[in-house]
Amino acid sequence: MSNYFKNFILFCFFAICIMFAIWLQSGQEKRINDWAVENKYTVVSIEKPWFSTGPFYTNDHQTIYKVTLRNFYEKEYIVWFRLPKGILQDEWLWDKEKHP
Repeated sequence: MSNYFKNFILFCFFAICIMFAIWLQSGQEKRINDWAVENKYTVVSIEKPWFSTGPFYTNDHQTIYKVTLRNFYEKEYIVWFRLPKGILQDEWLWDKEKHP
């Protein structure tokens, strides 16, 4: 096999991995948005903290999000979400400083 073909295969592999990671993250953010709509909140921002797990203990199979929500009265709240991969239930905790 030529060197160009090997590089092309390697490039395709990494591109597929990146697209898969983006697809997974967009699905998790959709779960957060669905929860917010169901509970009559508007999502202001969704952050994925790199070095903080908020109030949760976590492992490699869970993703932590810090979400800012706004209610009907324009009051903002912060909620921490732990979204597991697989069949486990989503969890959320209201921030102690800004909770309803």
